Amino acid sequence: MRSTAEAQTTLTQLPFNLDSKMTSNSQPQTSITHLHQEAETALVQKKFQNAISLCRQILKLDPNFALAYHNLGKALAAIGDLETAAETYQQAITLEPSSALAYANLGSIYAKKEKWQDALKCYQKAIELKPDLAGVYRNLARVWERLDQPQQAVEARERAYSLEPNQVTPQQRLNLGDEFLKLGQIEKAIVSYQRAVEAAPQWAEAYQRLGDSLAKAGRQEEAKAALTKKMECDQQNTLSSADSVSTTNNGKSEPSIKPEEEFSHYKGLAQTHAEQQKWQDVITTAKTALTKGEDAQTWHLLGKALQLTNQPQEAESCYFKAIALQPLPESYANLGSLYAKKKQWQQAVSYYQQALKLDDQQAGIWKNLARALAKAGEKNKATLAWSRSYCLEPNQKTAEEHLELGDELAQQQNLTEAITSYQYAIQQKPNWALAHYRLGEVLKNAGREEEAAASLRQAIECHENDSSQVAQLTPTPESEEEKTETEGNSGTITPATEQNECQFLLQKALEKDDAPTYVELTQAYLKNEQPQRAIAAARQALAIEPEVNAYRWLAKALQEAKQLPEAKQYYQKAMALAPNWADLKVDLGDWHLLQKQWQRAITCYRKALKLAPNQSRAYKGLALAFEGMGKPAKAIEYRYQALSQSNDETTLKECIKLARGLAKQKKCQEAITCYRKALSLDPEAADVQQELGDLFTRQGQAKEAIPLYRQVLQKNPDAIQTWQALGNALTEVGEREEANACYQQAQWLLSANKETELPATLTHISSDNTTVESALALQQAAEAAIQRGESELALKQYQEAFALLTGQKTTTGQVDIFLFSGTEVERLSLENTGNQSLESLTGLTFFASTFPTFTKGLSRLLETMAKWKWLFSQSSPEQFSGKKETPAVIEATQQETPEEETTGFSPEPLSVMERRARACFNAEDWDRCLIICEELVKHYPTHGEGYKLLGQVHYRKGDLSSALEAYSQAITLQPEELDARLWSGQILASQGQWQQAIACYQQALQQDSQRWDVYHHLGEALEASGDVESAIMAYKKATEIAG
Repeated sequence: MRSTAEAQTTLTQLPFNLDSKMTSNSQPQTSITHLHQEAETALVQKKFQNAISLCRQILKLDPNFALAYHNLGKALAAIGDLETAAETYQQAITLEPSSALAYANLGSIYAKKEKWQDALKCYQKAIELKPDLAGVYRNLARVWERLDQPQQAVEARERAYSLEPNQVTPQQRLNLGDEFLKLGQIEKAIVSYQRAVEAAPQWAEAYQRLGDSLAKAGRQEEAKAALTKKMECDQQNTLSSADSVSTTNNGKSEPSIKPEEEFSHYKGLAQTHAEQQKWQDVITTAKTALTKGEDAQTWHLLGKALQLTNQPQEAESCYFKAIALQPLPESYANLGSLYAKKKQWQQAVSYYQQALKLDDQQAGIWKNLARALAKAGEKNKATLAWSRSYCLEPNQKTAEEHLELGDELAQQQNLTEAITSYQYAIQQKPNWALAHYRLGEVLKNAGREEEAAASLRQAIECHENDSSQVAQLTPTPESEEEKTETEGNSGTITPATEQNECQFLLQKALEKDDAPTYVELTQAYLKNEQPQRAIAAARQALAIEPEVNAYRWLAKALQEAKQLPEAKQYYQKAMALAPNWADLKVDLGDWHLLQKQWQRAITCYRKALKLAPNQSRAYKGLALAFEGMGKPAKAIEYRYQALSQSNDETTLKECIKLARGLAKQKKCQEAITCYRKALSLDPEAADVQQELGDLFTRQGQAKEAIPLYRQVLQKNPDAIQTWQALGNALTEVGEREEANACYQQAQWLLSANKETELPATLTHISSDNTTVESALALQQAAEAAIQRGESELALKQYQEAFALLTGQKTTTGQVDIFLFSGTEVERLSLENTGNQSLESLTGLTFFASTFPTFTKGLSRLLETMAKWKWLFSQSSPEQFSGKKETPAVIEATQQETPEEETTGFSPEPLSVMERRARACFNAEDWDRCLIICEELVKHYPTHGEGYKLLGQVHYRKGDLSSALEAYSQAITLQPEELDARLWSGQILASQGQWQQAIACYQQALQQDSQRWDVYHHLGEALEASGDVESAIMAYKKATEIAG
């Protein structure tokens, strides 16, 4: 690894690459040393692309060459690729952690990107490694100023001056004293003023400030001496310059002071005259100083005075002498100006570039270079130079000037620089639609699609007084016939019948320029699922008037855009303005709901209901929260409460779901209310009419069911199930003749739709809707026959339904029992050797997942008939054996036989029982799933997955302690189990047992350290326990993993 100390480097960044092509035609050297020398030369010559290429060649040969990374970072920074430059400097630091210069240059990159904290860290690290870097202290002072830390800034500047005292001008000393004075540090201010008068002994102003400071410090005698000296300087400055040699009484001349002191005296005097713009006095005193000694600064000062007094040849000579002693950027710059005045543009360009090579932070030199390049016919390079000067002094230019420069850069395909120019224009005019529009266009051309879309949306939404510009950016093509404005009312915008609501509100907002209209626009954008536009509109509302509605809708828009942390901040600002507004409590509850913070969401909703007991949204939120906690019964209760409110906005889908849930809980009257609400929303909803009719029938209210079934049949006259249900209802009310007609219609439709028998060898069949409906119609007919006491007919109908579903005739010796799950049917072939008693069917499930009522109806039929026989034979069985093709789910009969009566049966295979349990779990049939899971762990007590599933069921049923026990057993059996630890942690967290929850999450992370969701839950638990710092670390880790 090579050290950066092996080569001469500089802290300043090199200027932009103004050469569009590489001019070097030399063959590449294979030697790393030669390649490195070429790269250094390319950097000096500002051939940055060539330097980049050479550095990358070096790194291919030696990936650990730190200096190559350092030079590559310089070149990348020079062409404006700051992101890659920063990464490259970081690589250099990785290879050579002791490189102070790499840290310093990385700090400069961050400073250019206005990442002040990052820049601060880098500069401080550079100083730690090498405390004598004056340039770093100067940069550090600027960063402290940006961070509004004047004390640290002045201390850094003082340190820089102490390291390079000869580079500090008297004016800088004076300014430092002023800064100390502002901070109340009088003694330090006095020291700075004293050094200023030491450097410029004839500077009256410096003596004045020194005297004033001494007086404030109570040092009256010294103050009097300084002010006396100030008056002497004033008198001296009014006299003509005289020879500094004193004459003794005997006529001999003797120097009054030593030559080096005389040089310093006259140099300071020349600088004072320069500050006062007394150029002839500067020439006189500077020439006198140069007879006593010389340095580059004095020759430069003399050259400047000669140039300003129109003596260009003498000035040029002085600048060359200054450069010979020390290459000063200002000397090269002034030489460039001399040649520019003579219209020798190429020479002028060369000298300006030499100046910028030494100091590329001088906006004035960049401006002069731009003018010279333009005169030399190099327009593209001139534009780049203008861009750099504007970037160094962005506030010195108007937004219009930045926009114009951006247009030129974009036209020349200098997209990065164009983007910067448009951004500066927007900084000065944040609501300038045209600037946003141009920025969006150039971002799009640069391939930055998401940023481009955001800028173009902002362009549309920004307010701009120039209405013609708005019209240009938001065109609304329409024919003469479609226009909604009349000649007499051209000043008012009226929405056309088919005009987009958002477009209309946008135009209205631009016309009225008030917060309420922008809030309306925000709501319209959210309604149209355009959250980014909604955010822009809400921010505009806040800019006009920071009121509660604007804060609230901005929070909603941010939440919709998944910008959740910022959304919460604006909800809190809104609540600070309106703490008793129930809607805001609900909004914050919704925010917690998205974060799966169930308890906090519940707290917010309950606070809202205390403020507004009829708040329907709060009840809905509570329902969702309890669903998230695995408490469906509680959730249904709150959904019903929501539907009962006068301001309820429950949708049709929500009403149906709630009705079904209530019916499942046997809360029939509440279910009927929900079905009726659904019908009020959609009177033609046939499925709702059917389900409500079925519910009335089960309740013994056949009279109410009959008109509902008739309405269904008007829409769907081929609905076999509805004909059968209508027949049952008519039978119930004594209308047997009409009921028989319904049964006949159902039977006729069934015969017409009956499917061809399936081959006996088929192992998978699809559950065709027509076939299933036919089978269900037969099932209902069988149930009706049981109610009428016609058991034999019922048995026959059940047999026909079975045959229709399975393609299996009842007279064959082998019976296939099928498991219906979703759209697939799986078969289990069983040998039927004869009559089978009902008790032999205990523990078996028949069509469990899709047709539970089929099984129950069949069981009731067998009980009613009191004939303990197998459906398909009259003989007594010797043996019942199974030949498994696919494991089947078998449904228990309605009345279970005690365990001791079924000991002759071995338990089902583990895979069958587990699949049964999961089928019930997926169907949310928690009671049945619990029974199966308990049976599973009883017969297979070492199966960890069984305990894990049992814990999930207990959790869904709200039995948290049992869930914890099951999860604990699963972890004991499977120590590598992760999910059970996670779920245990969630349960403990919901109970406020934060430390135990944290332990569970940490154990889960030991199994898999890349689970972002576990880190997220860990962060919540740590935050709730008061360990905010650790919580932040966990959240950060979750974000990193989730990407």
